[in-house]
Amino acid sequence: MDMQRPLVYYFGFSHLMRGSAYQKQQKYDDARERVYRYAELGWMEDLGVEGEAIAEFRGLARANLYMVEILSGQTGLLEEYFCFLENNPEELLPNMGLMSKIY
Repeated sequence: MDMQRPLVYYFGFSHLMRGSAYQKQQKYDDARERVYRYAELGWMEDLGVEGEAIAEFRGLARANLYMVEILSGQTGLLEEYFCFLENNPEELLPNMGLMSKIY
């Protein structure tokens, strides 16, 4: 089987998508568990240079964890989340859905 990307990418992406589905279903504990699973994929063996770079799902995990926590009622994180968005403007548009749920 010829894969276009390293196995670690597919592993991380599957957890990312499953977490997104749980979030849309308002199953925040399950979504949070999935975020933790793709946050650090460095434990996989033989990643190689390309795999190591792809294993860095941390940025996505951080943004998504904020979303899960805030949607599950932890509004005390809003200020920290806004600072995160200010420092990571590439996350602003993907997270606009959360803003509409908060306000």
